[in-house]
Amino acid sequence: MNDPAQLSNRSSSRLVYLCGPSDSLKRDFCRFFRESIDDCDLRILNLEEGMRVSIHRSPVFLFIYIDTLEQLSSVSPDIAFLRREIPHVKRILICNRTLAEEKMLDEISLDGILMVDVRRSDLIACINSVSRGLRYVSPAFLRKYSNIPPLPDTITVKEEEILRYISAGMQNKQIAECVHSSRHTVKNHKSNMIEKLGLSGTAELFRFAIQHFEQSTLEVEPLDK
Repeated sequence: MNDPAQLSNRSSSRLVYLCGPSDSLKRDFCRFFRESIDDCDLRILNLEEGMRVSIHRSPVFLFIYIDTLEQLSSVSPDIAFLRREIPHVKRILICNRTLAEEKMLDEISLDGILMVDVRRSDLIACINSVSRGLRYVSPAFLRKYSNIPPLPDTITVKEEEILRYISAGMQNKQIAECVHSSRHTVKNHKSNMIEKLGLSGTAELFRFAIQHFEQSTLEVEPLDK
């Protein structure tokens, strides 16, 4: 299948590490990732081993699952070291909603933050963003601290997923591949959203999607000299 997520070319490694995941996250993440990326070696490691091995093996992506403040504190020095010494390793934190509110996150050098109930659309958007040198933060996390209004209750989970792909500039065929539906079904979802949101057409739906999700990617601050 055509891969909607573009990987960074700045690393010679095709390794991707997922460190410390729960069983449910491991299952869903592996399925989403392998459906989206077909040229990487995804390896599952415990948290301590994953952080240690990453310093020596330099994976292109390092996904770090954290569910306690103590774990977050323990990996912070390693994350800072990776940013300073091996900046091409993209450091992406996966955390629960409680940890998402910790101020410590503002002090850690991360390329991306995903919620533990990560969706496939979020994962693809995150990979695309950090590969371009942007910092990605899950829209669900950002809405806690921004003025972005929630989508109307009439918008279904599937429609929200399609809306995120629309905001990324994907066409109907690409979206259909991502959501495992036909182009006709995607068109129907678009028409339903246009009606529910009181919009005039697909162009206005695209503008709405951009405005709603544009804050999910933020510029990364330059690395310290």
